[in-house]
Amino acid sequence: MRVVNNGRVAKVTLDRPEVKNCLRIEDYRAVAEAFNSLSSESSIHCVVLTGSGDSFCSGGDLGQIRASVREGAFQDVSERFARAAIDAFSAIEKCSKIVISAVDGYCQAGGLSLALCSDIVIATDRSTFRVPEGLVGLADTFVASRLAPRVGMTKAKWLILLADQFDAREALAWGLINEICGETDLAARVDSIAERLATIAPNSLTEYKRAMNGTLPPFDVNVMLRAQESPFAVEGITAFIEKRKPSWIST
Repeated sequence: MRVVNNGRVAKVTLDRPEVKNCLRIEDYRAVAEAFNSLSSESSIHCVVLTGSGDSFCSGGDLGQIRASVREGAFQDVSERFARAAIDAFSAIEKCSKIVISAVDGYCQAGGLSLALCSDIVIATDRSTFRVPEGLVGLADTFVASRLAPRVGMTKAKWLILLADQFDAREALAWGLINEICGETDLAARVDSIAERLATIAPNSLTEYKRAMNGTLPPFDVNVMLRAQESPFAVEGITAFIEKRKPSWIST
């Protein structure tokens, strides 16, 4: 991960393009540390969160989870994943600065949660979104707690329960993102929004954000842990490793 502070605007870049910027436990922790640190920088008005390469973020690193199953350490790694993820999401929401997610390409699973915890989301027309955890026996209850307030309960249930992939046009229509632009226009558009934010009093931005985010339900790590303790999670990850369809009945 790279963090660049340009004065009034800081940029946090997820930088594992070879794996679509998926997040290991240590990456989630780095995100939390970065936003906690930037929150106290008085000169910064906003923080831009983005990904390198052709993806924003494809979620948690299944390779790390996959290794934990082989080593018989799934529950331990799963708990550390959950706690690191909740720290990252909370740090973005509690950051005193306005957070803009600049989304290009894959924005799925934990990556979608990062975007949902941001204040403004600008996506390219080639971006795709998805909540795929159920396909491998996992359940990210964090994304459920943020997607429903954004798009409505009916639409959120449809997207989460069916694990459907949807595009930027649909995301805009449902209120998940604020705006769509071309791939080559993303940086300039985000810069323009950041400049406009710099004309607003920083204390006003902070108080508005605090007031609106205060209406959201708190993250509950215990709900996430309970979801991951199911034998279906082990079966799903094992099936993923073995490149077969999971057998939910046999678990």
